[in-house]
Order: sequence, then structure tokens, then C-alpha cells
Amino acid sequence: MRASGFISTVGRLALVALVVAATVRPAAAHDEPRRAKTIRAPLITAYLACTNPNTVTAGSIPIPACSPPERSDSECGFEGPFFKAGYGKAAGTTTPIGDFKLSFVAHNLGPGCEGRKLCSVASLRITTQRCLASPCSFDLPNFLNDSVTSCCVVTGGTCVVSTTFNSEFLGALKQGEKTGIEITGCGLKRVDGPNLPTGYTFTCGVLAP
Repeated sequence: MRASGFISTVGRLALVALVVAATVRPAAAHDEPRRAKTIRAPLITAYLACTNPNTVTAGSIPIPACSPPERSDSECGFEGPFFKAGYGKAAGTTTPIGDFKLSFVAHNLGPGCEGRKLCSVASLRITTQRCLASPCSFDLPNFLNDSVTSCCVVTGGTCVVSTTFNSEFLGALKQGEKTGIEITGCGLKRVDGPNLPTGYTFTCGVLAP
């Protein structure tokens, strides 16, 4: 083959490669930050939504409100005196193998909690590459995992829970892939005893000031 013919062939092959590269697009990726491994929040008493207001707030913008506030769980709560005894915290952490670990600790719970079973509850929105059409998002609203690791039996006013939502369950967490896990709600819910709550018993939140 003459040099000019070889150069011409190489040129055509290079042109074909450029055309192919221009037409083959990489798989779409969802937008995520570089790092976000841990979330922590205190636990506070959960109250029911105000669906039948009978008063308004005293601020500059009156907002319909309900008085008195109604606890979601009328039986189990923090032990008084209020603001002095009970406290709790929640934490969510990702692990190197692609698991999401959720843990709760609550202390000085009231007599209505003693011997009762509390289970971890989380509302999650998950964005991942692991879909037939990638990327995708899906919701797990108020997901309650009633298992040995996800629940506690309150003993001495204390509850400790540590569980994982691993890839075998979700099928959406994989080592080396970024998966966004939005926590839109989390807490503990009593699942046995009288007057079971419709919502959380203790929920992730803050107190002000």
C-alpha cells in the first residue's frame, strides 16, 4: 500500500471514530454533591396535624392553629418534668459497602413506654442509577421495618435501635455508585399496647430556642 493510501485510510477511520464518539452519549447522571455521608437530628415529641383549627398564632401573620396540641401517641412520651428529663437522637450514615445505617437512641421515656415495642420509621426519597430507565427517583413513605434490629423494647426508660437498609432490600444501593437519599421524615413509632398512634411517637426535629 502506498503511503498516501495508508494515510487516507487512517484518516477515514479517524473520521468514523469521531462520528461514532459524537453520536454515542454517556448515560445520564443525577446531580449530587461531592460528599454527604451523615445526618443527625434530635428526637422530639410527635404531634398530630392540625385539621380543625380553633385559634390562630400571635405573630405578625396569624396562622390557623389547634389548641391544645394533640400528641400522636397519647400513651408513650418523654418522662417529666418536661424540658428536663427525656431526650433522644437519630443518625443516618452511609457505609463503604453501599448500606444506609439508621440508628436511634431515646432515654428517660415515660411509664407508658415501658415494656412497649418501638420501631424505626423513615420517609425516604431515593435517586439512583440502578433503574431500567436511568437515573430515576422513587419514594418509601413512612417505611417501618418491623425486625429485631429495627425495633426495641423499652427497658428502664431507654430505647436503642440500629438497623441498615441494605442493597439486598432496596436493590438501589451499590458500592461505587452515588445514591441520593432524601430523609423527609424519621422517628420511632410504638407498635404494641393500647391506643396505638397513627403517626410517629417520637420524630426527628428541633426545639427553639
